[in-house]
Parts: sequence; C-alpha cells; structure tokens
Amino acid sequence: MSNFLLELALPRTDAGVYVQTIVMGVFWALLLLAVVVLRVRREYRTFAVGLAVINFAWFAARTVH
Repeated sequence: MSNFLLELALPRTDAGVYVQTIVMGVFWALLLLAVVVLRVRREYRTFAVGLAVINFAWFAARTVH
C-alpha cells in the first residue's frame, strides 16, 4: 500500500506524470468553477486558487528536476 501511495505522489515515469497533471488539472478546474459559481466568500476563493497554484508549482519544480 505504501508503494502505491508513493508512486501516486511521486510518479517515476513520464506517463505517470502526465496522468497526474491531467487528473489534478480537471480536479482544480472543477473546484475553482464550483467556488466561482457558488459565490462563496472571497477568502475561500483565494484559498482555493492558492492551493491550485502551489500544486502546479510543485509539478513545475519536478519538471525542472
């Protein structure tokens, strides 16, 4: 089980990275769309956008490595 979680968090192959990026892209797009459509408070929108930016910055940093 721990190897599966490690592979999910830090994929070793390019295909794993592409799948992870696509899945997270869809997840963040839906979450941000829900936050905007439901008109939640500005602080929550900022928090959701910040989490998405941090997540994709992590992906970008791994790309450079």
